[in-house]
Amino acid sequence: MAYQALYRKYRPSNFDEVVGQTHIIQTLKNAIIQNRIAHAYLFCGPRGTGKTSIAKIFAKTLNCTNSQDAPCGVCENCKMASNGSHPDIIEIDAASNNGVDEVRNLIDKVKYAPMQGKYKIYIIDEVHMMTSGAFNALLKTIEEPPAHVIFIFATTEPNKVLPTIISRCQRFDFNKVSVNDIKYRLSVVCKNEGIEIDQDGLTLIAQLADGGMRDALSILDQCVAYCTSHIDVNDIRKIYGVITSEDIGQLFNSVYKKDVDSFIKNIQKYSDMGMDIKRLTADFIHMLKDSLILDYSENSTLVSDMNKDMIRKYFKSAPIHFRIQCMEELMDTYNKYTYASNALDYLEASLLKISSYSYEPKSNKFESEYDNNSDIEEEDNYETSYDDSSDNSDIIEKSSKTGDKNKVLEKSEISDVSREH
Repeated sequence: MAYQALYRKYRPSNFDEVVGQTHIIQTLKNAIIQNRIAHAYLFCGPRGTGKTSIAKIFAKTLNCTNSQDAPCGVCENCKMASNGSHPDIIEIDAASNNGVDEVRNLIDKVKYAPMQGKYKIYIIDEVHMMTSGAFNALLKTIEEPPAHVIFIFATTEPNKVLPTIISRCQRFDFNKVSVNDIKYRLSVVCKNEGIEIDQDGLTLIAQLADGGMRDALSILDQCVAYCTSHIDVNDIRKIYGVITSEDIGQLFNSVYKKDVDSFIKNIQKYSDMGMDIKRLTADFIHMLKDSLILDYSENSTLVSDMNKDMIRKYFKSAPIHFRIQCMEELMDTYNKYTYASNALDYLEASLLKISSYSYEPKSNKFESEYDNNSDIEEEDNYETSYDDSSDNSDIIEKSSKTGDKNKVLEKSEISDVSREH
């Protein structure tokens, strides 16, 4: 038998096997129990979060003949739904069937009663790929479908779906799966497959998956192919170009100490090894954020023990304001990678700029600025006092000249009077 990928082999077959999305599962279960089944559903959210899987489980549950324990997995309907041969559960890929003609063909088939189960269920994946004409052709059918028909739409981009379609559906927003839930599911898979992996390896895979359970299983599948039975965290880093916390700590230490040759050579070495520069920047920002958390809460459980050791070893020696500046600069650089022709140059320039902030405590900087301002004020005062004195001296001099003129006039008048006598 041909090899089956882990994400296909371990696709959940009932609601209890689904990782995360508890609010959606509970709502759908209650709808079945209370017989409040809507005619159209819209499942939207990031990739690999269980939209199509839950749609298939929901369809299988609705057509299961065992109402007490649906889906039972034993009845004929459940077996046919599991192997994809059920005539009343129709899966359509909207990316390749997005035209008006395909929708009209679907509408013509909707009116026929189900052949095997209670409901005829259409699961339309990537519904946002449908054209506006196809959406408009489907509007009337979605608004007033036959009683035996249920539509389930799945999309990663609900903003591209017409508002008139969304308003006719019950919308469910799928969240990213948490790291802990992914780790738990991966541990179950590894146990069943006989794969040896430590907790650090599971954590790294869960972080790389970015909330997608399918991505996590695909990463695990690739790691098994590389490492056979035992998977080490360093092997995962090699495959996906992720450097260690120790490497990030040493890099930060070199930047803080202005050891330019060291951190430039290290970055170039990581680039030559195939490390992802964007991922390196994101991990750097994450370590800086964790260091700030530890400054405010020494016993915080938000930071892993491994990161705590690295932070105490490399980050604590740098003042808080320097780490904040470093984090802000890296965040700004991270946003520029989307249009950067060479991400390596951007990171090197950013770290050179950060290194220039080193050994510049804020208090000394402010004191020097204050001293400069006070010197300027003293110079202004000195010039003002000098000008005032010169002005006053001019006034005194003018008044003295005026007094001398008056004295001369008085003398001349006296001499004229004496001549008359």
